[in-house]
Amino acid sequence: MVFVPMHFVWCMVFVNYLSYGFIGTAYAITATSVLNLLTILLVIHFQKGQDVIESWVPFTNEIFLDLKPFISMSIAGVMIYCGDEWCSEGVTMIAGFLGVKNQAAIYIQHSICLLMGYLP
Repeated sequence: MVFVPMHFVWCMVFVNYLSYGFIGTAYAITATSVLNLLTILLVIHFQKGQDVIESWVPFTNEIFLDLKPFISMSIAGVMIYCGDEWCSEGVTMIAGFLGVKNQAAIYIQHSICLLMGYLP
């Protein structure tokens, strides 16, 4: 939850202060995602609890033996995720026909709903 407000800071830095424009938003989301990943890896590394040790799977050849069920589940998950993202982008594009102000208002409303947990 700390990284959602930090994303706004990254957007201000890359878009406003460094004047990267639309490319700055891509840099901001990349910086947020990298910080999320690094935080998870640091928590796993420094937390030596029994639950963490039991759930950590070392990278060996044995983990690649029975991948078929995991691949089929991941394909279904990717299709669901892509459908959700494409629908939200479609709403944003359709809102563009209403005008820039309406598009911005719908996008802000969608973002607030995402932060509040009302949308997936």
